[in-house]
Amino acid sequence: MSLMEGTDPKEKLDKTYKSALAKNWMVWPWVQAINFKFVPLDHRVLVVNVVSLGWNCYLSYINSTGGK
Repeated sequence: MSLMEGTDPKEKLDKTYKSALAKNWMVWPWVQAINFKFVPLDHRVLVVNVVSLGWNCYLSYINSTGGK
């Protein structure tokens, strides 16, 4: 993707990967723990999809800012 954007892939990976991975570890374990503990079986996929929408927006923002 970064090649098509005209940036260096290694540089972009160095700037964005670690922070996104750290945020991933802060968000998803809690989402899944709450999801499995409190959300009824019929609604679990919906909860993950709603959080995924926000997560994908966050990743898109990180990608567009270059990790700044």
